[in-house]
Amino acid sequence: MNQLSRRAVATIARGLAVWMLLLLAGTKCLAQDYPVGILQITSPTDGTVVHPGQTVAVTVAPVSGNVFTGVMLAGPFVFSAPLYSAPYQFSLTVPQNIAAGKYRIEAIGGRQGQTFGTSNPIILDVEPAAAITKIRVQPVTIPFSQPGEVGTLSVFGTFADGSTIDISQSTGTTYTSADTTAVTVSSNGLVTAVGVGKFGNTPILVQYGGRQFTVLASTRRLAVSSTSGPGLAAVSPMSGALGTSLTLIGTNFGTTQGTSTVTFNGTPGTPTSWSSTSIVVPVPSGATTGNVVVTVGGTPSNGLNFTVQGTTAGIFLVQHVGKDIGQTTSASLAFNSSNSAGNWIGVCIRAGVSGQKFTVADSIGNKYRQAVQINDTLDTPYGNTLAIFYAENVRAGANTITVSDTISNTLRFAILEYTGVVTANSPDVTASAQGTGRSPNSGKATTTASGDLLLGAIATADPANFSVPAGIVMREQVPAEPNTKLIAVDQIQALAGTASTSASLAASDPWGAVLAAFKKAHP
Repeated sequence: MNQLSRRAVATIARGLAVWMLLLLAGTKCLAQDYPVGILQITSPTDGTVVHPGQTVAVTVAPVSGNVFTGVMLAGPFVFSAPLYSAPYQFSLTVPQNIAAGKYRIEAIGGRQGQTFGTSNPIILDVEPAAAITKIRVQPVTIPFSQPGEVGTLSVFGTFADGSTIDISQSTGTTYTSADTTAVTVSSNGLVTAVGVGKFGNTPILVQYGGRQFTVLASTRRLAVSSTSGPGLAAVSPMSGALGTSLTLIGTNFGTTQGTSTVTFNGTPGTPTSWSSTSIVVPVPSGATTGNVVVTVGGTPSNGLNFTVQGTTAGIFLVQHVGKDIGQTTSASLAFNSSNSAGNWIGVCIRAGVSGQKFTVADSIGNKYRQAVQINDTLDTPYGNTLAIFYAENVRAGANTITVSDTISNTLRFAILEYTGVVTANSPDVTASAQGTGRSPNSGKATTTASGDLLLGAIATADPANFSVPAGIVMREQVPAEPNTKLIAVDQIQALAGTASTSASLAASDPWGAVLAAFKKAHP
């Protein structure tokens, strides 16, 4: 129930209560404010937490010697029969299917021949009684076209038995915008467009009880809504080393470059291609992390953030994509953007039937090696094979990766490009495990270098709903929920030490999990 609905229901309930008391008690309906505080809800206290289905005892007492001919309770989910004599004690049952959140409850009393009056309201905080195993947010993307537009996020929690509850306005639900110059988000999930911001697509992190879900707010159209100057809608990729070829998408760039410019945090670039809606430009020498800006006729565009790798030590994800192929012995998948020279590619593979032998190749001649592989035999009768392959110091260019195996069965895989991984001898340590239950875990390995990329793959026998703990990022779900059987996850380990990867499943299932750690390049 959203805030507007709650107010409407509360208003109706109060109106009915007042109307009934007027009829029963002969109370005058005067054109003046009715007194507040002539009744008091003495139990429960303001802010008490209650649960769906719970029965709550509510006690109301007169204040300052007031005598009432009838007293009732009113609120969004309560409209009680009147009581005609003290003590005024009500039994309130919280609806089983109610949404979590704060609900206002008040007592209304009628006095013979006088105006009716009310208590000061109290708040009952309705919260789930059982643990939430997963959260889901709708919508998953919010497109904005102008500043000031508002979108509403609806958050649903899933219990272990598969039932759900609306937790959009639960006190345990938090909303965080990654860029408040693009969008802001209120404590009850109202998202407001402010500007284009740093990214064009701004992540909004929704969290509840250790579970998290990321929504994307798209503000790219805000950049191109004006026809008076250039508008920058997207930069692809969003990070890369010096020399990386970028594609800039927007409007009003002009059909030719002429005197127009592209700058990287103030450093000019030299475009290799220019049209009214697209520019291709390598990252220039001397560029640093900051906004990319297109200037046409002396008018600058909005800026979009680009992270220059090599000037900032560490490993960063450039792009990723996944595919569910069905039964086959070979399948191909292309990256959405060209790979950059010197970057690193990881391939996470799940194939039906244990004992598979994989071969991985691509269209630009990179060499792929196996980092870790496990035969999952608990998914009877055939099992699965789960593996991570990798390529170092890759070549630049558009790239399609092909995965082949030896036994025809289902094939699912994800490909991920990173920058900042050492260009040779990148593997550090690995771990792998299989089991049955709701908590897949690769087991532990001890890394030898700080700043490692921890790349993990987790597979299940049946379609599953996955969630991951804080610090681990779920990059790919293959296929998409609710049919996911493979996830690719990653994490950057700041300091060398014990490492593992893990997830939680909504229901028990046979699973396999592998982890491979890869070393970062030294600046």
